[in-house]
Amino acid sequence: MTEYDITAYHEVEGDHFSIRAAARIARVTESFIVSCEHEELVTTRRMPSGEIGLCCSDIRRLKLVRHLHEDLGFKLENIEFVLNLRERLHQLYDREKQLVDAHHRREQELLAEIDALRRRL
Repeated sequence: MTEYDITAYHEVEGDHFSIRAAARIARVTESFIVSCEHEELVTTRRMPSGEIGLCCSDIRRLKLVRHLHEDLGFKLENIEFVLNLRERLHQLYDREKQLVDAHHRREQELLAEIDALRRRL
């Protein structure tokens, strides 16, 4: 694994970066990107210039794949399963937040109704 300098960039959805630039941004090698594409963890796209590259969301995903692979020791072929679990957890957290918010709103409505009834007595 080659070490790369941290590359700062302004992320704009829809932007595409060449494989070389994407590798620098995600701090991986170009061969790692090819391996990830082979495992269908990221998808390269043809850029307007005709060159093959990655979009911002794929680069974010590539950074996460690198972390799971290098720092946590997951094999590339198992990472898709982990990413799916991660996505499901995010969905469950979002649903929990919706339920808690709805519960809080209902509680406030009931407290307001109790106050109104107290005033009427």
